[in-house]
Amino acid sequence: MIEKSSNGVDFEEIDVVLGNGDSNDLIQYSFSDYNPYPGINYYRLKQIDYDGQFEYSKLIVMYFGEVQDFQFFPNPVENEIRIITGNNFYRSHIILRISDLAGRTFHQELIDSEESVLTIPISLIPGIYFLHLQNDYFSQVERFVSN
Repeated sequence: MIEKSSNGVDFEEIDVVLGNGDSNDLIQYSFSDYNPYPGINYYRLKQIDYDGQFEYSKLIVMYFGEVQDFQFFPNPVENEIRIITGNNFYRSHIILRISDLAGRTFHQELIDSEESVLTIPISLIPGIYFLHLQNDYFSQVERFVSN
């Protein structure tokens, strides 16, 4: 059974996917939600055994929408990045990470701020990088260039 929630607490059944019974082989299942809530959606599986006992999978959190929840400038970056946080990041513990195309982390910090504009001093060699912002509920990645 596939369940969905807009708040991570109150779930509703949205579909049933029949299992293949007992198996030692890896079996893959898929599902598409054609009517997601705008914004954050929480999904979980409820696996029900033949005897009626059940257990839940870990939560999967997905964001549906076109609005970016943070903006940053300038791009290209010289010696600092200024980040304007949106509702999903404002007044929360934010993990900020800067990585390169190979996935190597060049800067990481935990930001605990009540400011809606953050200024992060950085020193990077010229190239293409990714700015990752993450908190307990949301994650967003944006690409930028360092001169």
